[in-house]
Amino acid sequence: MKEKVCIIGAGKIGQTIGEIFKKQGYEIEFWDKDISKIPDQKPLAETLCSVDFLFLCIPSWAMRKVMSDAVSYLNKKAIVISLAKGIEQSTNKTIDEVLKEFLPRNRLAILGGPMLAKELKDGLGGVGVVGINDKKIGKKILQIFDETNIRIECLSDMHGVALTGVLKNIYAIGLGIADGLSYSGNNKGWLVTLALKEMAEILQLLGGKKETAYSTAGLGDLIATGYSPYSRNREVGVELVKTGTCCLESEGSRSLSGIATRLGVKKTRFPLFVALENILIKNQDVKTTFQGLYKKI
Repeated sequence: MKEKVCIIGAGKIGQTIGEIFKKQGYEIEFWDKDISKIPDQKPLAETLCSVDFLFLCIPSWAMRKVMSDAVSYLNKKAIVISLAKGIEQSTNKTIDEVLKEFLPRNRLAILGGPMLAKELKDGLGGVGVVGINDKKIGKKILQIFDETNIRIECLSDMHGVALTGVLKNIYAIGLGIADGLSYSGNNKGWLVTLALKEMAEILQLLGGKKETAYSTAGLGDLIATGYSPYSRNREVGVELVKTGTCCLESEGSRSLSGIATRLGVKKTRFPLFVALENILIKNQDVKTTFQGLYKKI
């Protein structure tokens, strides 16, 4: 008998992963706060009591509420895997830190990497990167993805994968701005290099492994998110150029201030990060701010 998989969050990525697992014969249970998405869903207590794998396909800002509701029902042997790539605004905690707060004894993992829901839904596959602190957990996650079109890589840097997911979303907004400004290929190449350099150094400062930034979870996901027409973070950047403001919300735009707070005065070492903060939080002019980057490097 194959393991029981529960997916909390019936949005695009949750539904897509659920369909992939169903094709492999797994028993799938969905739960979403919006009952219209899953009209026949079972109560959360019934859904979680015997689950083997719990996938959290929800945004960072919903994580604390969901875990508060779920923690007392969750099977203690379940492996909990979060796909959220953001930071909690009220505490500035990364998702692995939030999960450890609620589930100190459960087996946890962070799933990052280039996994755009639209491409997965269209059968184009993807590469997931599982951040773990226990190799046995990595093996179990590899097994359930084994016959799917998602290839899984494991990194023994759960905190680093969580942080990298946040950072690549922030910097993907910058790549969207570059597209909106019609940057040449040469200038885009320079900007990606600068983004990656800053990501690696910030990652190390905030407790992750620097090399995680150069992995599929970092560079791979940055390129996928920064240049995909399906990327919400890229869309934010393009919209900022078009209108000067942006009403769209993304994990990157919501997480930027939290990373700035965690960096403190050290953020001044990262000109692209500061430029994005000036645009998104201080409402500085996009074109002028990005032109100023060339003078600071």
